[in-house]
Order: sequence, then structure tokens, then C-alpha cells
Amino acid sequence: MAPLMLFVVSMAQFIDIMNGSSMTVALVDISKALGFDGYSTQWIISAYVVTFGGFLLLSGRIGDMYGHRKVFLLGQIWFGIWSLVISFSTSPAMFCITRALQGIGASMSVPTALGLITTTFPAGPKRTRALSVFGGFGAAGAVVGLLLAGAFISSVGWEWIFRFSSIFSFVLFAVGYVAIPVMPPKIVTTKIDVAGAMTATSSMI
Repeated sequence: MAPLMLFVVSMAQFIDIMNGSSMTVALVDISKALGFDGYSTQWIISAYVVTFGGFLLLSGRIGDMYGHRKVFLLGQIWFGIWSLVISFSTSPAMFCITRALQGIGASMSVPTALGLITTTFPAGPKRTRALSVFGGFGAAGAVVGLLLAGAFISSVGWEWIFRFSSIFSFVLFAVGYVAIPVMPPKIVTTKIDVAGAMTATSSMI
């Protein structure tokens, strides 16, 4: 099941990065459709990036405490729900808030995926190859995001970037639930540094 687990966590990385890069293409269309002004347009991209990057440390810590599998799967559900809600946005405020919440879901994927890889694959060539695959999927997501956004915008609309992401995330949850083995969480004695996580997030705004 290790190869399937690696595929699932790598595809999560793929969809997370794809959602970031796709906005480069969709920026103008979303801005016009929802009525963003010149200043607020930057938040079409930034709302996701800030929470994605800002909550990585906190999500990783929670994964260490409660189990990487559990937090990873929760991240897929969270990401899928908010991706779907984004597609029905009717205002800049709704879009930015739901986009930020989507970013929190993405932040649950990356650190827990790395935790699952390092606990599943022993140190050495196998782990190195697994991490290379994981990184490669992320790079592919950046490229595919640009192409897919263009295809959706020219055919069915920008909303389907997020609807596609939502469907994809729910599929990853279903496959991951079966493919990712249940492992006991690490024994962690220190508390979650919520203040530190909030500081990291604030510094990105």
C-alpha cells in the first residue's frame, strides 16, 4: 500500500499547488465577475497563500500530536468543502474569506504528507525517491494549474477550477482512507504553540 499512499499524498500536494498557480490566469475573470477593485484584487491570490503558509507549522504540530493520517484526511475534507463554497461566491468578501479557509485545508496536507512519507519509507534511497516524487508532483501542479485554469475559463467558467478541486479532494479522502495505514501519533509532551503560529501567519500579511 506504500506506493498508493505516496500517490495520494503527492496528488494532494499537486492540487494544493495547482490552486495557487491557477489564480494567475483566473485573476482578471474573477475580479470582473465579483467586482474586485484595484487594491483588493491582490487578495484573490494572497488570501490562500497567507493561510496556506501561515498555518503550516501549526498543522504539522497538530499532526504530530493527533496523527498524520487523521489530520491529512481532515485536510482533504476541509479543502474540498471550501473549494466548493468558493465556486458559489457572490462578492469579493465571500471569495476572500472562503479562499483563506481553503488555504487552511491545504496547510494540513503538506506537513502531514511529509510525516507520512518519512514514517512509511525507511531512511535511504527509498525515502529519497519518495520525497522526489512528492516534490515532482508539486512542480507539476504549478504548471498544470496554469493550463487547467485557461481551459476551464474558456469553456465552463472560473468556478470549475474550484469545483474540480473539490471533487478531487473528496476522491483523495476516499482513497486515502483506505490506502494510508493507521499509525499511532508521536508522544508529544509540549503544547501547541498557537501564539507562534498566529505570529507566523500575521507576518505574512
